[in-house]
Formats: sequence, structure tokens, C-alpha cells
Amino acid sequence: MQDLVALWRSPEWLGQANDWVCRALTARGIRTSAALTESRMRFWSAVFTIETDRGRHWFKVANPGQGFEAQLASTLAGLVPDHVVAPVAVDTERGWLLTADQGPTLRDTSYLDIEPWELLAREVARMQRTLAAHEAEGSERA
Repeated sequence: MQDLVALWRSPEWLGQANDWVCRALTARGIRTSAALTESRMRFWSAVFTIETDRGRHWFKVANPGQGFEAQLASTLAGLVPDHVVAPVAVDTERGWLLTADQGPTLRDTSYLDIEPWELLAREVARMQRTLAAHEAEGSERA
């Protein structure tokens, strides 16, 4: 089994990821002010940040078994744009995902405050109801 953490921390891989992120941002008129910085590293994914003239952006790579996430994020952004973060760029072959910063996450807030969790549950239910109308489309893609 490949050591993905070692791969994702290697200078060669980081250089390729940084080049892709910078090209994707430049294509959208966004200038970077630094290279990718590691935020979280797990065997299932790695998350990096990059500072730009339009705020922080997040780059994520998933392990091969979860590489579908980039395509899923892109598809959901087209189907339920009010419920998901639209990617700035995706590379579906490599499972790479680039998004703009959206502010604090639930991880960054108090776990004891139930209101954000209730809101999340309601929004997920709304999203599922909207996506149910697209069930046949999903069957056709499978």
C-alpha cells in the first residue's frame, strides 16, 4: 500500500499541486501571495491553504478510494448551488478540489452549541429533497 501522507508531503508532489492551484487561480484572475501550506494531513485526505488577493483558498486531495469527491462537489454545485460550496476548480482524474474560504467551520465553533447543528440537519434535509428530483439522472450516470 502506498504511503499517501509521504507522497503528499514530497517536494515533487507539492510542486505539482502548487502549480495546478496557481494556474487554476490565475485563470480566474486571482493572484497568489504564497505557496500551499499544510492544514490537515490524514491517510484519507490532505488539506492545504493558499493565500490570495481574494482571501484564503483551500486545496484538498483525497485518497484514490475517495477521489470521487471532487467530481461530486462539482456535480452538487450544479444541482444544489445554494447548499454546497462551489469549487473554484477540480481535477477529477487526481481527486483534487479547490475552493474559496467560507469562514469558520463547525469544527471551529463550540460543539455544545446545538443551533448550528440543527441548521445543518435542516439544510441537509432540504438538499436531499431537491436532489431526489435528480435520481433518474444519477442512475443514468452509473
